[in-house]
Amino acid sequence: MKKLISALCVVMMVFTLVGCGQQEQEEVVELTDAEKFAQENGISVELAQDIENALSQTDAPPSLNILNEWKQIDDYAEGQRYTGNIYSNAQNRYYYMVFYVKDDKVESIRDQQNGLEFLYQRAD
Repeated sequence: MKKLISALCVVMMVFTLVGCGQQEQEEVVELTDAEKFAQENGISVELAQDIENALSQTDAPPSLNILNEWKQIDDYAEGQRYTGNIYSNAQNRYYYMVFYVKDDKVESIRDQQNGLEFLYQRAD
């Protein structure tokens, strides 16, 4: 009887040790810059991707990682307006921008410090 109890104890210990080492590992999914920006700022991924695309067509650095103080301001007749700023090491200046958005597409980006001059305008 003692041998049977000992054998059962050994079997239970083996199952316990084997079971402890085999926990399911969660799959780590790396988010793109656009996905992170969208998540952090409560906007759609499509809009974040379009912001990144529009910035790449300006003199401002195109990285969403350095787009600071993103916030929605008053709507305009055709959609929404957002502001944000980026510092450019290459040009040694800040870009304070207004983004005009319609249907999750950036229609234009204007420079707040230079009389709202266009930095980007969607070509349709």
